[in-house]
Amino acid sequence: IRHMKDGAHGNLISKATLLLAEEEICGMFPGQCEYFPAYEIMMDELRDYRFYAEDMVHPSAQAVNYIWERFCDFALADSERPVLAEKEREFRRSQHVEGRRWSSL
Repeated sequence: IRHMKDGAHGNLISKATLLLAEEEICGMFPGQCEYFPAYEIMMDELRDYRFYAEDMVHPSAQAVNYIWERFCDFALADSERPVLAEKEREFRRSQHVEGRRWSSL
């Protein structure tokens, strides 16, 4: 997300600092770490307003789901997908309360 507390310029300095740190760390451990470009996906691929929450700063649920799927493609082997799907089902079941009504978001 954009960190607008410090203004647009401060946000860009913060992102640049994080990218430089990532480059240094991955350079120290070649082949052992990789950068996943979640911020770049949000900024470059999901530019449309529908991918932002009402505050126009945070990502919408649709954007979060899209980036999560891209991360899973990046980080998980095909054989690990069923395990993740089962764990997600278990989590949803654990969060279910009989009779709970959810407000429409």
